[in-house]
Amino acid sequence: MGCFAALPLLWLAYRQKIRRGWTAILAVLPAVAFALWGRHAGFNSVDAIYSQYWNVKVEFPWITAAECAHRFLTGGFDLLFRLNFAALIVIAGLSFVKGVRTEYKLYAAGVIALFLTKNANPLLNETMRYILVGFPAFLGLALRVRRPASIVLLTAFLVLVHAVLLLKFFEWSLVL
Repeated sequence: MGCFAALPLLWLAYRQKIRRGWTAILAVLPAVAFALWGRHAGFNSVDAIYSQYWNVKVEFPWITAAECAHRFLTGGFDLLFRLNFAALIVIAGLSFVKGVRTEYKLYAAGVIALFLTKNANPLLNETMRYILVGFPAFLGLALRVRRPASIVLLTAFLVLVHAVLLLKFFEWSLVL
C-alpha cells in the first residue's frame, strides 16, 4: 500500500513545482528492496507465494474486474462475493466524486488497482477487511451526505447492514 503513496506525492510535487518532488519515488524502494532480498535469499516470488499458499493469482486489474462483472451478472447469489463487489464499487464511486482532491483520487486508483490484482478464489476475497485504506471514499461520502435527514437514513441503512452481517456471522455462514 505504501508504494501507492508515491502517486499523490509526485502529483503534489508537480503541481507545486517542487524540484525535490522526485524523492516521492523513494516510497517504492522498500518494496523493491524486499523483492530483491527475497530473490537473493532463495525465496519464491510474491506471485508464486500467493498462488501456493493463498490460492490467489496475480493478474492485471482489468482481468479481475472483468471476471467480477461476469460473475455478478451470470453467477448465482453468493452473499460474500456480492458484499465485497458492492464494497469495491461504492469505494470506487465515492473516491472519484467531484470535490475529492486529485491526489486522493490518484491514491484511490492505486488502491483499487491493488485490490483487483489479487484474483482470489473466491473472487474479491477479504476486500471488505481492507476497505479502510480506501479512505478517499469517506471524504466523498462526507461531501455527498450533508443534510440531517440523509445522515439519519444512511445511519439506519448501515445499522441494518451491520445487523444482517452479525446474524450471518452467528450462523457461521461468512466465516471462511
